[in-house]
Amino acid sequence: MLLSRKYEVKLTKPYLKILYLSVAANNTFVFLAMYDVGKDVLVHCSSSGQILHEYHFSGIVDTMGMLSDKEVIVL
Repeated sequence: MLLSRKYEVKLTKPYLKILYLSVAANNTFVFLAMYDVGKDVLVHCSSSGQILHEYHFSGIVDTMGMLSDKEVIVL
């Protein structure tokens, strides 16, 4: 059986583009986004859009994947 939920999240900061998005633990989300041309950021946010943590990369990231609801891998 496939379970689904629908969320409407309004982020507190603008991003140029969201590249990857995954559901994380406790109704939170992790996404990889472009915050400037050629600069990516990994963001952990709540379901209300509050930014819990950001990790800025100095260059372009190829891909992101969730290993579990608490672990993410970035290549």
